[in-house]
Amino acid sequence: MNGSTRFSYVYVMKNILLVIPAILCWQFVRGQHLNKKIIVYKIEKGCHRLVIPDSTLSCGADALAFSLEIGNGKFHSGYDIYWPAPLIDGRYSLAVTEKQLYFRSHHDNPNPDCLFWLTNISPAEYRLICKKIKASKGIFGKPFNSIELATGLSYKHPDPGDEYVTLKSLINLFNEALPADEQIAFPDREAYDSIKAVRIIINTDELYDSEEVSTLP
Repeated sequence: MNGSTRFSYVYVMKNILLVIPAILCWQFVRGQHLNKKIIVYKIEKGCHRLVIPDSTLSCGADALAFSLEIGNGKFHSGYDIYWPAPLIDGRYSLAVTEKQLYFRSHHDNPNPDCLFWLTNISPAEYRLICKKIKASKGIFGKPFNSIELATGLSYKHPDPGDEYVTLKSLINLFNEALPADEQIAFPDREAYDSIKAVRIIINTDELYDSEEVSTLP
């Protein structure tokens, strides 16, 4: 078992018991005491990966209820591109799914994971991006597959102190494969810094004690 595979296996086994049940539609849920707004992921027909509602980063949400994406170990969909983030004692990842690109953190400490950026992509863009990733062997490490649904990749050239620079370099790479009228729009530094990150909840144990969640009518 190589290092990348070990990392993926350990990460999954560390969290596998925390998987929350699949939710068939998305809705707003709200903490009854602190009036917290929590967005729930979507499951869409024809999409193997979970879909984050478009408004998650713009509606003033306090958290995103998400789930680990576990497969059968044989079929994999899309990519999760990782790189180390020593400043937060964890790592960052850019997910490439059939419908979206989204950027998030993973912590190796009690601090919450967060969603920082997302954008929707078309099926044609998805195919071209995946083709570009497969052709960029010098940029990414050897793919590692496990029971996670996505194929994991390590990014070889991150900026260790600036996730914005690293993320922008990946988006620029993807745009090299896309037609001029289908380029991925990426915010400038000022706009990116103004985005309010949204806490990611993997299971109900991560809710604060006073966040008693109920579904809004």
